[in-house]
Amino acid sequence: MLHNIKKKQGFTLIELLIASAIMAVISLSSVRLLWGTLATRAKQNSIEASADSSRFLLSTITEAIQSSQSIGISGPSSSITINGTPCRIIRLNGNVIEQAIDNNTPCTFTTVTFKPMNQPEISLSNLTFTPQGIPPKSIKIEMSGMYKDLVTDHPFNYTTTVSVRNI
Repeated sequence: MLHNIKKKQGFTLIELLIASAIMAVISLSSVRLLWGTLATRAKQNSIEASADSSRFLLSTITEAIQSSQSIGISGPSSSITINGTPCRIIRLNGNVIEQAIDNNTPCTFTTVTFKPMNQPEISLSNLTFTPQGIPPKSIKIEMSGMYKDLVTDHPFNYTTTVSVRNI
């Protein structure tokens, strides 16, 4: 009673289809996870770049105010005149912060040109300098706008108060 039994080799069509379906589900889940991770990383990089650029602008303005001999500002304004070495005018022109530097003594601002301070990715909607006290003992600076990157626009809003040292 010897039976000729053939050994089964390979997979059936149904087994291959089930394995393919499972691999497709795992692959789609992995791609979605990867895409979400890359999008989150890009957003974090944009927010970090926005914060770094804004911090640089505010620190430049802060250093100029703190090293000044006098400040020209009468009320809440989108521009400030900083008399010192060098003299500066900082203003919001459209959506760009501009700075004019005058190295003359006394400051005349007759032959100065305004140069942008912020990067093209930053579009400002507000820059306000508000003096605190008469004469100002501090200047409140408010800055808001959008940081634009390849992913989306990221709004930002910063407020700081700078003590005037040499007035």
